[in-house]
Amino acid sequence: MLEFPPESTAGDLLQTLKISEEVPRFILIDGILSDEKSLLTEGCTVVIFTPVCGG
Repeated sequence: MLEFPPESTAGDLLQTLKISEEVPRFILIDGILSDEKSLLTEGCTVVIFTPVCGG
């Protein structure tokens, strides 16, 4: 569990986790597709994953 000040964004979380901007990814906040500018809310759940290719 991580704590961030009010008005923190998913981008702030990515910086804290040291995830490069160059890494392709999807961000879900409470199950909703989001981006780096999306605000984090108290108690939210954030899922970050890379796209998967296959056939």
